Amino acid sequence: MKKLLIIVIIITLPLIAFFQYANYHRFHPPINYDYPISDQIDLMYYDQDLIKEYYRNSIEMGQLARTLWFNEELMLGFLI
Repeated sequence: MKKLLIIVIIITLPLIAFFQYANYHRFHPPINYDYPISDQIDLMYYDQDLIKEYYRNSIEMGQLARTLWFNEELMLGFLI
């Protein structure tokens, strides 16, 4: 009976560890999961709407990546 209990423990512990890690990995994306905004942007560019659009698109891309990470479990390597 002790051998059977040991075998069950040996089988279940790795399964529990795997599913705990998968759950942790899904809900904790990498820290720098945002699109990097360049510091070399000319803020005095004559077309201010273009600059605003760049910043808005940069923020939205980070939001999209986080949404896909949580909902679809996609790992977007091009943003990391």
